[in-house]
Amino acid sequence: MPYPDMPAPISMSQKEQQRPQHGLSRPWQRVVVRGGIILGLLWSILALSGSHHGLDMQHLQTLWRHPSELSWSDLGLSPSMRRYVSFDLESPVPTFVQSDARCEPGYIFFTPGGQSPMILDSHGDLVWTVHSSAATQNFRVQRYRQQDYLTYWAGKPFGPGYYYMLDSSYNERYVVSPVGDIYGHPHDFTITNRDTALITAHDKRRADLSSVGGPQDGWIFDGVFQEIDIASGELIFEWRSSQHVPIAHSYKKFEHGEGTEHHPFDYFHINNVDQDVEGNYIISAGHTHAVSCIERSTGEVLWNLGGKGNSFRDLGERPMVQFKWPHEARWHDNDTLTVLESDGDHHPHNPPTESRGMLIQLDVPNGVANVRQTFTNPGRKTRFQGNMQLLEDTGNVFVGWGGHAGYSEFGADGTALCEVRFSKSHISSNGHGGPSQISKGPWIGKPLTQPVALVAAGKIFVHWNGATEVAEWQLQAQLHPTQDGSIADALSDAGEFHGIQRVQKTGFETAIDTRLVDRNTKFRIVALDRKGNELGYTNVLELKAPWADATGLSRLQLGVVAGVCLVGGVMTVMSTLHLRSKRSRWSEVVRRDEKR
Repeated sequence: MPYPDMPAPISMSQKEQQRPQHGLSRPWQRVVVRGGIILGLLWSILALSGSHHGLDMQHLQTLWRHPSELSWSDLGLSPSMRRYVSFDLESPVPTFVQSDARCEPGYIFFTPGGQSPMILDSHGDLVWTVHSSAATQNFRVQRYRQQDYLTYWAGKPFGPGYYYMLDSSYNERYVVSPVGDIYGHPHDFTITNRDTALITAHDKRRADLSSVGGPQDGWIFDGVFQEIDIASGELIFEWRSSQHVPIAHSYKKFEHGEGTEHHPFDYFHINNVDQDVEGNYIISAGHTHAVSCIERSTGEVLWNLGGKGNSFRDLGERPMVQFKWPHEARWHDNDTLTVLESDGDHHPHNPPTESRGMLIQLDVPNGVANVRQTFTNPGRKTRFQGNMQLLEDTGNVFVGWGGHAGYSEFGADGTALCEVRFSKSHISSNGHGGPSQISKGPWIGKPLTQPVALVAAGKIFVHWNGATEVAEWQLQAQLHPTQDGSIADALSDAGEFHGIQRVQKTGFETAIDTRLVDRNTKFRIVALDRKGNELGYTNVLELKAPWADATGLSRLQLGVVAGVCLVGGVMTVMSTLHLRSKRSRWSEVVRRDEKR
């Protein structure tokens, strides 16, 4: 019988209950958990360090609002971005929903994420891009003085912005600025047959808003367009909606807080400006739901298609054509008009609706308008974005649906031929909201830069950003010097290169096997056109790939890997020593208790 002041003997079952519990009783389980934590940390850091996007909460909120718009790429079940070894930027991976040989060949011009203008070929492969931190829109090819230029707007929405023109070598040749104290709008920048520029803009000014339920001494965004001489920058013509279109013609509901200097009432919202064969201006305005013709000298509104002042009505005074939100209107031969009608609902919590392209025949003298054909994209929904284009060679109709919705190409009879979509997660992954327009057309790019090659993982990766005429890559090497100082030695000293392999260009970046090149051999990669002519060549490289390059990771990523592995190893060792120390102390306590 134990003494009253002594503790009762502890049984083995009680000892097991008092032993500190670590959650996982088996050593291999703890090893698996620790390894998983370390690998998880490694994957997260590598993913963040290897991506230019990071975590975008605004995008996550958008996906949460409209889960029906998610694609497999948004869910991470298929790749949405293509990364390169020899190039720092990345490009979206399009999904070809439908393809047809009748689709017109050409390049695709757009601005994924509303930034960084980009060109893709008909296969979805990157052709050219450049990083831009500013908002960028309306990227397309236009002719000026019989030469093709890449044109786009870049700046701050509802702030300063300018219109840029790049030549075939991707050098900036012209910059067009709005004339006066107004901000250029990203919606439109059109070069006319007279080699002038048409731009849209907006300007804050005072106005009587009592007709829409606002204050008499309120503020509006005035819809403005200008025609500017590109070479001199001089203003040729300017038009303001406030001088010709009543505020009461707006369909926009006046909301609380609007109509102030800091939050003007956007009653008009000009979207684009074009010219007809007589030089009169064709404009579209979202909040008046109208396409209008403006007299070229007086600014008088000659006619309206749609809206409250519709000039085209039947015998019952019903409008022949009515729009919800005409985002773009273009004039064509034979008095035809193309209009891309999109969703005009700006409220972020309301789901977008389907857009449609319209080909309209006008008989202006008799006030008759007939919709000859409509072009729709069932199931693809966007807001107040998009554009429509008649392709010259085939007569096909190209429609860019705006945002992440991609683009479609139709036959003249409305038959859907080709459809391409993009992942929402990277096309509209920032505050600029994705491309408002996507266009198609021919382009010849001849950059003044050199091709770039990089040796990694036993291959040579080569690209030439913007070069459209490259058909093949040729691997050229210098000959090894011989022991007797023969001709081969002289050729090597003279720096001459000799072709040892030609490979077809595959996409933006081509991988060439290094097995044909000996170690310590100097080589270069030469770009060849379809006739075998040399277009340019890389810097001279030598096949002495260090371990860091052979892994295929950048130095930053290798540093992250080494750091994480070091930290993980130290934590594992310290945790193991700590557990052993605890077990040793516990065993000592058990032995003392047993001796008692």
